Amino acid sequence: FRLQVSSLSEVFANWRSGALLEKDNFPQPQIPGEVPVPVETFQTLLELFSINILLNSAPFNEQAFQDVQILQRFSIGSYKNAWGDLVHIPLHAFECTSIVLREMTRFKLLPQNLFRDALRMMLEIEKTISDKETIRYNEYRQIASWIEAEFPNIVAVRNALKNFLTSPAEKEYIEKLSDGELQRSWDNFLRLPSIEKEPPMSYPLEEFRKIIFPVDLSIESHRTHAKTSVLLGKLIIAIEWFGLENGYYPPALEVLVPNYLTEIKQEVIQELGIQYIVDINTNLYQIQLPDETQSLFLWRGRYLQY
Repeated sequence: FRLQVSSLSEVFANWRSGALLEKDNFPQPQIPGEVPVPVETFQTLLELFSINILLNSAPFNEQAFQDVQILQRFSIGSYKNAWGDLVHIPLHAFECTSIVLREMTRFKLLPQNLFRDALRMMLEIEKTISDKETIRYNEYRQIASWIEAEFPNIVAVRNALKNFLTSPAEKEYIEKLSDGELQRSWDNFLRLPSIEKEPPMSYPLEEFRKIIFPVDLSIESHRTHAKTSVLLGKLIIAIEWFGLENGYYPPALEVLVPNYLTEIKQEVIQELGIQYIVDINTNLYQIQLPDETQSLFLWRGRYLQY
């Protein structure tokens, strides 16, 4: 099984290589030799990979931790290249990574020298998961690629505009434009914004993006769930690390700062309703959520079937 998933990113890239946009009239993404795959099926692969890591991590071995690193790198890499409903896949991979690391620490399978690496991996995920601008940029890029494929040269652009425009004055204006002038205007229309900056709402492709990639509450629900899962994983890793070094669990989460966590955002803890309870007599702790199962397991919601 490990041989099959060691090239997880390559499999994913091949699968989505035919997906220009998530509409019925666009090519279906495929894994070579397989039928078109739904997003949920690829997520099942991630879950199997995660289970495989945990099954092979007792007793601990370096290969198990390397597999977690493969999963983490895949989650970040696929997020940076995702758009539309494909975002569900890296979000799911974020959750799988956090759950695997969380369980490895809870069951004492992670050596003390790797706790810092585990927390670093969680912090990288936490930073990536909040980045929505990269996703929007990718959606602009997909729309521009589709438009360029539909209108490959300036003659096709001119003819399309003449058919689309209804005002005689507008049609006359298009007729008077030279090929060079029209090409410059067309290039400016398809120009991608800087990925580092918030694109203005007047950006030409923004209106297309709103139509082709409308706000999807299932993605936002999944993102919130993944953020909570990652936060829980980060807290549990830090708590277990503290307990391993001190022989008892921290009396409060604030004690983890700065030796184990650089900061704990209390507003986030309060917003999510997370409560940390420790019993000093039994040296046991628990983390309570308003809905105890909400972020202890993988997100389940609506998926777009490819």
